[in-house]
Amino acid sequence: MNQSNSGFTHSVKKNIVKDNKSFYSVCVDNFFENPDVIREFGLSLEKQSDNRGDWPGLRTDFLHNIDVTFSNTFLMKVLSCYFNFNYENISWSNSQVFFQRIPKFSNDKDDVKNIGWIHQDLEFDFAGLVYLTPNIDINSGTSLFNLKNENENWIKYQKHKTLLNLNKKIENCEYEKEFNENSNRYYEKTKFNNVYNRLICYDAKEHHRANNFFSSCDDRLTLVFFVKDINYDLSPYNRVVDIKNFDEHLNNRVKLLKNEIIKG
Repeated sequence: MNQSNSGFTHSVKKNIVKDNKSFYSVCVDNFFENPDVIREFGLSLEKQSDNRGDWPGLRTDFLHNIDVTFSNTFLMKVLSCYFNFNYENISWSNSQVFFQRIPKFSNDKDDVKNIGWIHQDLEFDFAGLVYLTPNIDINSGTSLFNLKNENENWIKYQKHKTLLNLNKKIENCEYEKEFNENSNRYYEKTKFNNVYNRLICYDAKEHHRANNFFSSCDDRLTLVFFVKDINYDLSPYNRVVDIKNFDEHLNNRVKLLKNEIIKG
């Protein structure tokens, strides 16, 4: 692929800042008004595999190399889930937006080769995708995970994952052993089903995976994005606003109710 750097700045005032606040996960159905147009555009673009075997399937060139306006407009729409651009500046130093098509690795849906490997994308701040295959198996979505041991920091070269992505010959038992060794370190905390035209996005520090590549119809097509070094005026919207104030009121109500129960 070509150069991955694609910076962007949207300004309504000065004082763009950066903090370490995480991006909460978001799920938005019916993200595109006309997803068929986006899907057909993605299918029409040339795609290639990764010669290092880091990721599965085929990807297009980064879309800022094809049309930077499309790429930045798409990312602004995604980030509008977190920011109000009428009042806030935003910029980023690097973005990668591309379509990815991943065929099934086995005709057996339950074959572990059809399941993605849990990983993080630590070189970025923010990541996500839009599902763009109608009528695909709903279980071919994405899940977020937590480590069972939060203090664990074990990174291992995943030989068989790389071999599979390169379409090299692998020993099934050895592949399954290495896959399970990785998966057993985690527990699933959030599951997003693969629904046509659904956006999901999350902090890039989240451990995540594609739950299945199996499809009895068309291949799993997604519009994927990664963004790095995001700067903004205000932190991303909280899922719940004024948490401290609400919780203080709730705690006071619990104390009051307990007293009433004791008196009664």
